[in-house]
Amino acid sequence: MRPILLLIGLYLGCLSESYAQSIRLVVRDGNSKDVLSGVSISDCGGRYVGRTDSEGVYQLDNGADCFVFYLIGYGRDTLSFEQIELKAGHVWLYETSQELEEVLVSTGYETMSKERATGSFDYIENSLLERQIAPDIISKLEGLSPAILFDKRNGAEGNFSVRGLSTITNNMKAPLVVVDNFPYEGDINDINPNDVDNITVLKDAAASSIWGARAGNGVIVITLKKGRTDSPFQLTAKSNLSIIDKEDAFYRQQVSNETYIETERFLFERGNYDAALNNRRTWPIVSPAVELLNNFREGDITEEVLLAELEKLKDGDIRRDISKYLRQKAVNQQYVVQLSGGSAKASTLISLGYDNMRDQVVGNGSNRLTMRASQNWKPLEKLSIEAGMLYTATTTNNNGLASVRPGVSGTLYPYARLVDDNGNPARLVQNYRTGFVDTVGGGQLLDWTYVPLADRDLNNNHTRAKALTMNLGAKYELLAGLNSEFRYQYQYSNTVNDHLQDEQSFFVRDLINKYSQMNGNTVERAIPLGSILDRANSERRSHAIRGQLTYQKSFIHSELNVLAGGEVRENVTAAGNIRWYGYDAETLIMQPVDYTTRYDYYGGLGSGTIPYLHADRKLNDRFVSIYLNGAYAWERKYTFSFSARRDASNLFGVNTNNKWKPLWSVGGLWNIDKESFYKWDALPRLAVRLTYGHSGNVNNSVPAQTTITYGSSVTRTGQFINAYVNSPPNADLRWENVRQINGAIEFGTKNNRVRGSIEYFNKLSTDLLAIVNADPTLGFAIINKNSATMETHGWEAQITTSNLSGKLNWDTHWMYSFNKSTVKEYLYDTPLPYSLVSQGSSLIPIEGHSAYNLVSYRFMGLTPENGDPQFSVDGEAYSNYVDLRNKVSLSDLVFHGSAIPEHYGTVRNSFSYGSWSLSALIGYRFGYFFRRESINYATMIGGEAAHADFYDRWQQAGDEQSTNIPSFVYPNDSRRDQIYAYADILVEKGDNITLHDVNLSYALSPKRGMFSRLVLQAYARNLGILWKHTKTPVDPNSISMRLPLHLSVGINMIF
Repeated sequence: MRPILLLIGLYLGCLSESYAQSIRLVVRDGNSKDVLSGVSISDCGGRYVGRTDSEGVYQLDNGADCFVFYLIGYGRDTLSFEQIELKAGHVWLYETSQELEEVLVSTGYETMSKERATGSFDYIENSLLERQIAPDIISKLEGLSPAILFDKRNGAEGNFSVRGLSTITNNMKAPLVVVDNFPYEGDINDINPNDVDNITVLKDAAASSIWGARAGNGVIVITLKKGRTDSPFQLTAKSNLSIIDKEDAFYRQQVSNETYIETERFLFERGNYDAALNNRRTWPIVSPAVELLNNFREGDITEEVLLAELEKLKDGDIRRDISKYLRQKAVNQQYVVQLSGGSAKASTLISLGYDNMRDQVVGNGSNRLTMRASQNWKPLEKLSIEAGMLYTATTTNNNGLASVRPGVSGTLYPYARLVDDNGNPARLVQNYRTGFVDTVGGGQLLDWTYVPLADRDLNNNHTRAKALTMNLGAKYELLAGLNSEFRYQYQYSNTVNDHLQDEQSFFVRDLINKYSQMNGNTVERAIPLGSILDRANSERRSHAIRGQLTYQKSFIHSELNVLAGGEVRENVTAAGNIRWYGYDAETLIMQPVDYTTRYDYYGGLGSGTIPYLHADRKLNDRFVSIYLNGAYAWERKYTFSFSARRDASNLFGVNTNNKWKPLWSVGGLWNIDKESFYKWDALPRLAVRLTYGHSGNVNNSVPAQTTITYGSSVTRTGQFINAYVNSPPNADLRWENVRQINGAIEFGTKNNRVRGSIEYFNKLSTDLLAIVNADPTLGFAIINKNSATMETHGWEAQITTSNLSGKLNWDTHWMYSFNKSTVKEYLYDTPLPYSLVSQGSSLIPIEGHSAYNLVSYRFMGLTPENGDPQFSVDGEAYSNYVDLRNKVSLSDLVFHGSAIPEHYGTVRNSFSYGSWSLSALIGYRFGYFFRRESINYATMIGGEAAHADFYDRWQQAGDEQSTNIPSFVYPNDSRRDQIYAYADILVEKGDNITLHDVNLSYALSPKRGMFSRLVLQAYARNLGILWKHTKTPVDPNSISMRLPLHLSVGINMIF
């Protein structure tokens, strides 16, 4: 507290007053000579001075070297006090149809005019964010910036990138997210989207390099809403309701139950299940159909009973039951109340939000409470102070059954049922065969049966998360145009997950039974009766302090802006987990167990110690940075910018040069339309930008020093403390470096009927962290080192057209992006070419190819004799699967290309008529590939429902002319299926066009009544595919599942 008071005292000590002249000025339209009211006046340092009254008059004091006069729809004018005196106080502004409202973008360090910036920014205003209804802010970014691409494979809608890849490490590829001037270290979902005012996307080096070693993947700057000075207090209440369609359980194409049971019978007759049926030690699971077939073979049932029971099994459908009993439509309810306003010296915003979210999985859901306060004061003319607080409390329940499977990794037969014919919860085989479970223990053990729907209600898995962010800032004008600024942020988050499994749950009963033994007629239990509680907790504390000086000076013909400062950040994370046996939720008492003794499992199922789940870990990351940023503009024609930053971390390098990372950028802007020689009236707006610079990436999980993990283990000889080297020394560890070049053209036609920009960028990422072959004497086969180089280049275009204006308005905003990433160098020695074969879902560096490259075996048809798939080996058809993979060369593989779109964009049409507004967003994605699923006989034999391609398989000689689906043979060689699953014929082009969303709103501003404004909104998202290249039913955007339809309604009331 004392340093803060001292800081304020120093500010107060610097205050001084000087004698100032004043002059009465009048601002008029240069053509009509009419007076102009509301003209904004600021000094050339950017400090707001005042605005003209209804008569165009303002009494101006001589308190600055020059002044800027600005009114929307008019060109700016910059005049010194002496010039105003020479003009006898008359100021003339000239109307220009090309002058749009100034857009201010934020870098997180400063706010600047987008039109005068050399860097590449995408500014997303509040109205664009408000047209979408969502519980989080990240999903609202889709379709609003050409730089942002969402990767929705496997149904994940929150995974996105900015201008492609800059790294080949999965946990480093996400952009940096900044909230109110500081990196947000917690869960971004803690931010209530209704608290967000605007978002700026920093794309090139000039825009993002001020963030240094964390800016290589782009920066998302989120600015939260704040109260406004000189504004009456306003109360806003908002409520949204969203309904999200349930998961499509029938999305995957598979064979019918009749075919599945016929296949089981085929396999049974060939002895496929004999090993499992004769296993009296571990009693592995077999399906009900196999149990019936075995009972018939043993003479326990007649053929008539067998056929009748098999016929009954065909009526079951686990997908139908999952859809009916385990899935539901998700419902999101959102409520927000905000109060904002202010006087001439202070402004306030208070926000309270509550979200209640029911998940698509029955039993899962969450609720979130957000409270936020923002306060700004200006106690003195030259001093401003701001403070803010954000608190989030989230409770999440995960009690639903996301999947139903026998055992940890088993596959459930497709005719399984969750309810019986009477509608009661049905029993499923789990972990052990029915014959074992029904007879073991002679009634002395706990019930060993599994009833999924009943078991679901016996689990209480919930997470409580709290997050607190506090901000404090002060700004003081030391001299005219010279300001000092101090900012501090504290972030704290705590997450506790309690998974309480009731003593009647199958998990607890199974574990207790397994560690039980019979001593005569007495059951001795190594694990006591009672519930089992698993608790995991994590805590994060971060501090960030920043001090900086800004200097702004406007001259008659030029303007100078300089920013210099430094910051220190520390982020400490602690986490741990523990398990308590015999837990009583009423008394909060647990029972001790013996972790050291190795017990024999009941019934000879094996042996082992009681699971010991207790671990603690702590991480401490520290960063120090110094930075300098500036821009010089001449006559609003030419602007030159520069940026320099040096970062240091406790994670990097033994050598000082590796600890500190210098990063920099330069940029230039040429407003060609301001030149005297430029006379093209049809294109009154024309400017070019060019930037060059370096930013970086940091991987907190790879340290330069040797790290050791300590643990304990239990063997037959006792319990021991052990330690192992988690990562070997890496003294030369360096920050990843991203060099970027960006060039852009901005244009606008007469009356801004067509306006937009076209940009080209090229990123060269060097010193990328990746695994390489290690010196065997280190005790490691591979090690993470700076060992790769990647280039990403592309184009971006944004064009807005005003098609109609008047009572009916129609605007179109078109965005197009192309970006391609190519691995230029990778020092890892690939063992064999077949190891490059992939789905494209992970980052697998291959020199000369995309980082998300999809690679396949080259299919060469089926053999006419038996329908075996053949693949290229040295260009010849080959079907010996024993050594095929080892014989494949690079030329035998097919490198399809990127598994994520290289061409993508959106077209948004917006219409307004009176109080009605309608907008629709169409998205398109081209230039990528995906691998579709097909038949896999190995998994089918293992119990999985076969893919429907089974019906099109090769069955007789000549079929190879009309099908590429291999024959079904038994015994089966699983290598045959593994290779076929990665055949090039299963790869499809992912090109598609979708109707992403539609928004319809009605705004009413009654002259009387309790509302000053009322907005009703209807919104729909994921409306379907308009066109796709593939003829399969697969959605190429998400592949494994269909993106669910979102339907929302909302009301926004301003009092």
